[in-house]
Amino acid sequence: MDYMGRKSLEIISSLILVTGIISLNFDSVQAESEDEKAKQDITKSIGSAVEGSWSSIEMINISKLFANDPITVYNKTLGIEGSQECQENENLENGVCVPDASRPKEICDDGRDNDRDGKIDENCKELPSTRDHTSVILAGDLKRDSGDSIANAINKIVPNLFVGLGDLGYDKTLDWFRESFTKDTPDGLGNRATCIIGNHDEKEKFPNEDPPIIEQAIETCGTGWYAKIANGTTLILGFNTIDDALAIPEGSQIKMAGSVLSNSTFTEGVKNIFILTHKPCFTHPNSDHDVNESPATKRFCGELRNNLSAEVSEGVKILYISGHNHEIASSKDETKFVSGGGGQDSHQGCGTDNDWNFCSMKFGFLEFRIDNKDGSYDWDFLDENGKVIHGSAISGNDNNDG
Repeated sequence: MDYMGRKSLEIISSLILVTGIISLNFDSVQAESEDEKAKQDITKSIGSAVEGSWSSIEMINISKLFANDPITVYNKTLGIEGSQECQENENLENGVCVPDASRPKEICDDGRDNDRDGKIDENCKELPSTRDHTSVILAGDLKRDSGDSIANAINKIVPNLFVGLGDLGYDKTLDWFRESFTKDTPDGLGNRATCIIGNHDEKEKFPNEDPPIIEQAIETCGTGWYAKIANGTTLILGFNTIDDALAIPEGSQIKMAGSVLSNSTFTEGVKNIFILTHKPCFTHPNSDHDVNESPATKRFCGELRNNLSAEVSEGVKILYISGHNHEIASSKDETKFVSGGGGQDSHQGCGTDNDWNFCSMKFGFLEFRIDNKDGSYDWDFLDENGKVIHGSAISGNDNNDG
């Protein structure tokens, strides 16, 4: 190639390089210009909406492109200046920083994409057309085979929400519980079923081995979750009360509870708070597992009660519901319940006193029926055939058929 040819090639190459740089810089400037214009438009719109009174803003939610759920970026009720920043291994839920493991799966009937998969209220079994309330069923200590009749009775009702209160099959896998409740099949409940972790689902029962149930339990139940149901009238807080979960990371579930309870915007309209644990915060006389049996759980329950006392408005009903003991029992004031009648018949024991007026060793489960308008409710313990054993309509009568 002659000199003139090489020179022309160099000039053309230089022009291409310069043109590319100019193009890239132009794109960058254009993007910055679009962002700056959007920022000005958004600021102007907010300023106009509050008529220049920026201090009157209590909370700001934004919706991002291709994201179904709005994100709370400013919430003065939490004492936050500017955007809420969560720590590592936390995520922002309804303006509250909670541990990643606490994020619940899809909550049926709330019209939100809880699991952020782009779908809303998916895998939620169709409810009876005549239902005008929210049905919540709770049962723990669900033993494989002997608990099949309990599972069938629960699934036949098709509750809006079913929560397994730990010890979910007494096996080395969670396959039976998943097949019986959480699978999206004609016989299951899909996302209408969730759970909390029991000691038979965790390392506490398997200290020297690592069976599949340990990983399955975290995946299926999560750790330290919450949900609002019944048209926002009822808040459910579910906790993992296994000792390791309460210690590592230290205080994360208490932190989650405190953040949720202190968010007055989120808790507005809540009439009832259900506290769900496997190991009990309260239990009936003669129970095989006493509250003092687990110092970690006892301490956790005390800290939780302090949070509730400090943050919950007067008039809100607080109910404690646990498993671990293999009976069904309720207190006279109807604020404490044991629903561990899911098929495990070992280590049973019943007793009543001035506080606990009902206890039975029959297999059964607990159902709440919550009015979607005002949050009022009634409840029953039901047997394997769905027949009432004991309930709010007769709870004023001392009853112990154990």
